[in-house]
Amino acid sequence: IAQRLNDIRAQAYAQSALMYCSTILCRHALDAAEIEGSRMLDVCIRSGDNYILNWAYWSIAWDYVCRGLTNKARIWALKLIDAGRERKDDRALGMAYWTLALIDIQDHRFGDAIVNAQKCRKTAATPFDRKTGMIASAIGLLLEGRIEEGLAQLLQQRKSALADGWLYSASGVDFAAGPALAMTGRIAEGIRVLKAGIAACDATGDRSMASWNRVALAELFLGMLSSEKRPSFKFILSNFGAITWVLIFGKRRAWQLLCEAVQNDQIHELSTNRGWIEIDLAKLCILKKKPHLVRQHLRKAQLAAAAQESALMMNEIEAI
Repeated sequence: IAQRLNDIRAQAYAQSALMYCSTILCRHALDAAEIEGSRMLDVCIRSGDNYILNWAYWSIAWDYVCRGLTNKARIWALKLIDAGRERKDDRALGMAYWTLALIDIQDHRFGDAIVNAQKCRKTAATPFDRKTGMIASAIGLLLEGRIEEGLAQLLQQRKSALADGWLYSASGVDFAAGPALAMTGRIAEGIRVLKAGIAACDATGDRSMASWNRVALAELFLGMLSSEKRPSFKFILSNFGAITWVLIFGKRRAWQLLCEAVQNDQIHELSTNRGWIEIDLAKLCILKKKPHLVRQHLRKAQLAAAAQESALMMNEIEAI
């Protein structure tokens, strides 16, 4: 309809919505998505509408986020900052900073994520951007090890997002909330959160978030199986059923979850996400006493780390 009416602004909104939905549902391979993103950005620039232009830059960045291509995602988030400053549009800055924070989380740069989330809270022009920045900050706190502080904030923000009807935002916290619940002595609840998140994302076709939840659940099992720290008797007693289940079935289930994530072709083979998955598979192979498979998975992880210029990932590989 927008094309038939030759309404450039309507075309911009339609193209942006299509790009966003295509990313969530993984409708395009990388090359096709880049072509679609370029076409969308051109229409949005010509529309002269600042609101949709901000979302155009963000949508391109987010498509790379969902593929785990963090280097390219970061480039486009920074382009959003530059474009916003050029247009004197504060909305662009808040959006870009919470996006950078989420990219930092993918890169395991949790301290940087907290810093960018704080920048978002200082520059955000809308309640959505402020609250998304707070979600990113809470996730960063959790993954940096400040469990109780981060979990309380994250659960509060999740509740707020659900109350506001921001279901996509709310669904993006499960991968962090589940393991945090487990670490605070609520293992069964944490596992249920992640399982429910996987089922919900599978039902809606959200392949990237489904994969993030699968990896988080696999890493929860892997962490429990490989931990050298003995928990307190009270912790064991209150989580006896969940601990017993993981000891019996956790290794096999973690392998299944990681293999399912690898089968998601939205995750690029040279992506940050794929690199960390290969590291997890290598750690599982150590538990299974299969050294030849350990080397294979670490080699794939090295290729991804090199492609995304991740020193943190390289350090983790060398430490194994």
